[in-house]
Amino acid sequence: MVGLDQPHHSLAVKRAPSNKQKEYKRIIVESSDSENSSVEEVEASDGFTGEDDMFVDIVQSERLQPLMSEHVEDEALGCIEFAQRFKARYGPNTPNFFEGTLQDAIKEACLKPAKERKLLGLYLHHEQSVLSNVFCAQLLGCEAVLQTLSTNFIVYGWDLTHPDNNLMLLNSVSNALGTVASMTIRSIPVDRLPALVIIMRVRSNTEIYSVINGNVGVSELVGGLMEALERFATQRDEDARMERERDARQRVKREQDEAYQRSLEADRAKEEIKKQQELERNQELERAESERQMEEARKEAMRASAATRVPAEPSEDTRDVCRIRVRLPPPHNNCLERRFYPHDTIAALLDFLASKGYPQENYKVISSWPRRDLTTESHSSTLKALKLYPQETVMLEERCNKTMDAK
Repeated sequence: MVGLDQPHHSLAVKRAPSNKQKEYKRIIVESSDSENSSVEEVEASDGFTGEDDMFVDIVQSERLQPLMSEHVEDEALGCIEFAQRFKARYGPNTPNFFEGTLQDAIKEACLKPAKERKLLGLYLHHEQSVLSNVFCAQLLGCEAVLQTLSTNFIVYGWDLTHPDNNLMLLNSVSNALGTVASMTIRSIPVDRLPALVIIMRVRSNTEIYSVINGNVGVSELVGGLMEALERFATQRDEDARMERERDARQRVKREQDEAYQRSLEADRAKEEIKKQQELERNQELERAESERQMEEARKEAMRASAATRVPAEPSEDTRDVCRIRVRLPPPHNNCLERRFYPHDTIAALLDFLASKGYPQENYKVISSWPRRDLTTESHSSTLKALKLYPQETVMLEERCNKTMDAK
């Protein structure tokens, strides 16, 4: 359209007189052949005559401010500086670069649930590449490219011009993505920079999908982005399906675990109740046994005490004796017999019965005729006075309160 011979042309340039005021405009010169195509940007005056100077002070002044300081020490601060200077140099129609470390950018783009993921676009800049200005101003500034990047990408920018900064990025890539990804970036020649490295999450791996070099046109750049988007959408849907299935399995397993835990807790509660009941039962048995032993000890003490109070039994050849026969209460069918002296008191008989385990607090001594309760008589009354002489059969009856206590 400007009368240049294709595929080769020659341009002659020289510096204009310093006193001549010129207005410059940006011209895109594209040459193509059967193998590749390239886009080059120059500054030219109206008419683009041979006397115009394309290397003007405006271009030189633009390059005085590098996109990133030399010897960057903090990766996040270097990335923030790159984003600010890039926008200041190329204007508002530029990508919104992520401000943070590469690891943070990977987390934001790739390490989220599948339906929330995005592609990560790692933009690599180099000031010594002749393709930089055209790629940044024309390709990255294209509305279709900006819309695609804004909607589907997290864009991370870095300047590889200074060796220290280059090494810092390679180390970050190696730590985050592995040595293969670092070697891929290291192998990109300077004359093919800038480059847009597309990174995506494939199943459980985060890896480089493709590298779009700077020697492309807008259509090739958009095509590369759309191809990556199609592959990414397919993989994202597959990963989302797998996540749903995994979540469903985990939900079922979680519900089973919760049901098992509830059952286990219920069993533990039952076992605890059972142990508590068993403990209380054992404690009750121990308490009852202790009370029984104490009661036995008390009764034994009472029997021993009563036995010490029982007077000596008359011998067999003693004539004047009182023979007392005591019929025991059911279920006993036997009887107790003992000889007393006629002047022995009823207390002696009661102590004798108490020494045999039949204390008067639990048993009554009933005479057969006339029927009377001898335990209610004065304990100082003699057996003879109570008409138990020379012999008598009495009966032991269990008191009612004893029967009730036993029940």
